[in-house]
Amino acid sequence: MPKKAGIFTKLKWMQKCAGVNFSNWTVTPKTWIIFGIMAVFTLWNLSGVLTYSAELGIRCTPWIFPHYFSMPVMWTVYGFLTIALFSDAPFHSTCSDFLQIRTGKRVWILGQCLFIVEASLLYSLAYFFLSVIMVLPRIIFINQWGKLIEIFAYNSQISINLTGISFTDSILKSYSPVTATLLTILFVWLISCFLGMLILMCRVITGGYTGNAIAGFFAFLAYFCVYIGSMVFGGSIYKISPVSWLCIAIFSGKGGHPDMIYGLSFLILGIVICGTAGSIYYEKKTEV
Repeated sequence: MPKKAGIFTKLKWMQKCAGVNFSNWTVTPKTWIIFGIMAVFTLWNLSGVLTYSAELGIRCTPWIFPHYFSMPVMWTVYGFLTIALFSDAPFHSTCSDFLQIRTGKRVWILGQCLFIVEASLLYSLAYFFLSVIMVLPRIIFINQWGKLIEIFAYNSQISINLTGISFTDSILKSYSPVTATLLTILFVWLISCFLGMLILMCRVITGGYTGNAIAGFFAFLAYFCVYIGSMVFGGSIYKISPVSWLCIAIFSGKGGHPDMIYGLSFLILGIVICGTAGSIYYEKKTEV
């Protein structure tokens, strides 16, 4: 590609580089294994919801997703599935050398960053649609939280028997169901993108699995924050635990907890820094 190619031409080739990754994604067993594990955990999370819905004779609204990551164990599961998804970033394949010769190293590595952004969005939407699909047998579509979710959120005697999920009353009090769902999708997207860019940057700079280890630390830190970290350091420890932000109830702004503006700023800045640093370093390296 000519060095003086226009911005739209470069964007087109970046998308083509990302598209090659998506093509490889669909035929890679690891991708389907990750999706299968997501489906299994979603079924485990929501089996109790379906059971209570049938027993109480109350249908469930589709606004489960804001509560999907309310249990710390799901933060850890999510973290390691995300690391597995992006563990090979930047994604070299049999076509990589040809594409780099055709487009140049800069456009190719930016295409890898674009792929992480787009794949993270699809990944977050997959979680959302799985949460809806699993409750389809008992679903009712209304623009309200619904009586069943309100019972789970405000009646601890019932909700304590659920497996893998809990319903947070602060979310019901602070957000409409649509707003809470969109915000959760946004944060799952940004957190996934941040971890993917972190892995890419570290792989480019160190050539090893340092990024996977750091992302794994963040996944462990989220679990640690709930049981030990918050008792020792207070709510402020959540400011350095982005995986914890999968549950938007964390953004209370009280007791040292971060607010939503802080979370968005941290993630967007982290994505830009990791993506930029990884791209610049990759372009300067003679061998990766």
